[in-house]
Amino acid sequence: MLHRHHDVRENPEIDRLPREPSPADLTAWMERLGTGDARALELLFQAMYVPLCAYAQSFVRSTPAAEDVVSETFLKLWTHRDRIRVRGAVRNYLYIAVRNTAINQVNRHRREARFVEEYPMNLEELQSTAPNDAEESLHLDELSARVKEAIGLLPPRAQQTYILYYQHEMSYAEVARVMGVSVKTVENQLARALRILWARLEDLFQ
Repeated sequence: MLHRHHDVRENPEIDRLPREPSPADLTAWMERLGTGDARALELLFQAMYVPLCAYAQSFVRSTPAAEDVVSETFLKLWTHRDRIRVRGAVRNYLYIAVRNTAINQVNRHRREARFVEEYPMNLEELQSTAPNDAEESLHLDELSARVKEAIGLLPPRAQQTYILYYQHEMSYAEVARVMGVSVKTVENQLARALRILWARLEDLFQ
């Protein structure tokens, strides 16, 4: 439902949207959204998508990431529509919601980055830093096995990107040349790999 390239030609109400919706329009759509009106959600999304993406990009520094932030924000609006109480301008409410989602995403990515910094990704490094204590050594072997298993379960392109970048220490440009893709694709695949690894190994940080 929340895709910028959604075909809206069959929805004349969206086709007639003003370039800049009035505060009254936004308030009316938000009120309708609260009652479960899916069309009102589409109206808000289509009207505010571009400026909200531009705002989100000031936090996440990436167009695809900014688009994800805005889509996630509207998904939350729909999921929690029965609990939303907007005090003041709807436009301000949406900007604050996008800002909060963007900050949460940035913090999540920092935690994911910390994962690859704090846990060596090959067994040799783990063994070289392990103490002589047999129990601790066994723990590190188990940790290494979990990490290696999680990497092995990554989607093929994400796995290749991850290994080239983190284990072979290639730059984005070098990885892009090896894989025959753009630097942006490398960034996206690496971000995908980190999200998956973080989800599977998050308990290591508990």
